[in-house]
Amino acid sequence: MVQRQMTFIQNSNPGFDREQLVIVHNDGEIRNEQREGFRSSFASSTTIQSLSFSTGIPMSDQFQMCTFHIPSSNQEQGMNWYEADYEYLSTYKINLLEGRNFGTSAGADAGKILSNQKAAKFLGILDDPIDQQIIKNQGGGRTSCTGGSWTFRRFQF
Repeated sequence: MVQRQMTFIQNSNPGFDREQLVIVHNDGEIRNEQREGFRSSFASSTTIQSLSFSTGIPMSDQFQMCTFHIPSSNQEQGMNWYEADYEYLSTYKINLLEGRNFGTSAGADAGKILSNQKAAKFLGILDDPIDQQIIKNQGGGRTSCTGGSWTFRRFQF
């Protein structure tokens, strides 16, 4: 049975490209203001196709938990989330079903989010998630959805 489960996991599409990735855990050594300099130091490399900064990776146990809700509802939904930059989707080869990715200029989309289908469904905005106002944590700031609706498949045994 374990062999069948492992074969299933190895041959299934998790919703992102998991091949040819090198993940470097950064616990604050590269601060936000240093990221572009770090990125440009690899720009001339022919072996590195993409470089992204994030506080989590798909299907990992690295995440932060926050509550989210839409202004028309006080029903909060606890969700895992993490911060990511404009290269995240291209690095993992994640395709958006609608909307757009984050902009490349610094601060262009500060306070914006990308949402997957499950989160949009929990929030009640699955039919029209783009530009919906979303409140992060009770009393927290408002944000809006720029795009999303991808699905990561998490395997459970």
